[in-house]
Amino acid sequence: MQNSDETLAAALAATERIPAHSTRLGGREMGGQVQSWKVERAYSTDLPEALRAFSGSASAQLELSLGGSGAPAPRLYSAWSARGSGDVVRPGQSVVHAAGANDRTVPAFRGAVRSRTAASGSDTVTVQALDGA
Repeated sequence: MQNSDETLAAALAATERIPAHSTRLGGREMGGQVQSWKVERAYSTDLPEALRAFSGSASAQLELSLGGSGAPAPRLYSAWSARGSGDVVRPGQSVVHAAGANDRTVPAFRGAVRSRTAASGSDTVTVQALDGA
């Protein structure tokens, strides 16, 4: 369990809260382009501990939906996009996600991009990341 500071504790106890999050992909802050995010945690697996990392099994997975910034997201972040923007979400890049309230956040996920999916005709790219991947 991570300790919070007094300011975050007060923000969480407030009657009105404004959700806050921060997402860094490949070292670049992408929080403004995140349309939605979800962290799923698994607390058990049937694989032996020595095989978990090798087989891709993880205890947490982050799923992000990214929108574009001045251009459609598939043009910026899909597999066929330019390296300047597309490399940020290529498999293997680092992901750091923090969540909280009222401009105060605590780390919620740290891992690496596993896959990205761009749907044609939409302005969304879905990125999946695993912790310890």
